Amino acid sequence: MAARNDCPAPNAGSSTTDTIASIVTLIRDSPYSIYIGQPALLYIATFVLHVRAQHRPLVLATIYRGDAAPATQPIVLTTFQAQRIRQSARHALQYADSHHTLFIMARSSSSRPKGQLSLIGDEILAGNTLDGSILAQLSLLPPHWKAALGSPELVQTLQNVSAWLDKELAQGATIYPAAPFRALQLLPPDGVRVVILGQDPYHGPNQAQGLAFSVPDTCPAPPSLRNILAQLQLEYPDMPAPASHDLSNWARQGVLLLNTSLTVEDGLPASHARKGWETVTDALLVHLADQTTHPIVYMLWGNHAQAKTDLIRRHAQGPHLILAANHPSPLSARRPPVPFMGCGHFRQANDWLAEQNAAAIDWLATGP
Repeated sequence: MAARNDCPAPNAGSSTTDTIASIVTLIRDSPYSIYIGQPALLYIATFVLHVRAQHRPLVLATIYRGDAAPATQPIVLTTFQAQRIRQSARHALQYADSHHTLFIMARSSSSRPKGQLSLIGDEILAGNTLDGSILAQLSLLPPHWKAALGSPELVQTLQNVSAWLDKELAQGATIYPAAPFRALQLLPPDGVRVVILGQDPYHGPNQAQGLAFSVPDTCPAPPSLRNILAQLQLEYPDMPAPASHDLSNWARQGVLLLNTSLTVEDGLPASHARKGWETVTDALLVHLADQTTHPIVYMLWGNHAQAKTDLIRRHAQGPHLILAANHPSPLSARRPPVPFMGCGHFRQANDWLAEQNAAAIDWLATGP
């Protein structure tokens, strides 16, 4: 096992500000939390994990540091980096407060890890950054999805997107996710029963998985996903809450979790909008509507998703149900005209699928 530094949560009487400061100080001063990596690279990521074997939450803190600096030299943070630390610590505290305990864990290494270290032994979790051409991944798609993108116009669009992404990567951009087409890899068109349309991937490290709204269990649920899970509890109050933030199992059941832009730059939401991805994902929606005759529910949350309503209706060849509400973001989830919270979409989808003699989705069965 790698070296580790555990400390109990501060007393309940201490202020949030003091507690965050103490966490940042512990991380900054701990010799076990420094990785010697690429020059000028300094980033801290805090993840709250639930270790099932021990039934207690833990926080994993990692600092990458330029290899020109000796390990004993004080770390100088920019305002942006300090803000990221405070945000990460605040998320950790919010989680820990509900569990009445908090542990800080850090690991030592002589080189920058390829991905975020996990809490289980010395396992390395695969990073979620794009590495290499998207065209290579495109070639691995199921045949029906490849056919949807096979017209000369779409081939050219994808080549243009790929060339632009290659240029961005060559200039040092960090781009997420590692597998932009994962929603298509997990689910062929004839298996789609529900479409949930997102906007663009999460723009933080180790979040985006290539599935709209989904994140791995190695990071806290983002606000929109928290509201999605809260809505599930409203609709299924007598059932245990979903145990995982990872929605991969929804995809395996027939839920296409598709963003309209399939990549994003680190820290820059909507940075890859209007670069060609919308043409690609519109073509996927058209193909799905035009080439399938089985029942499909479309969940369109927010104006961006609802802008696809006419596109879907014009091309739909089979029974379809469109459910519209505000986006689950905290900025809009409880606002008119159709608040997301209380929308009842998950039960409505299953009730309609049952009427069409189609199998329901087990919405509470999240997980990888």
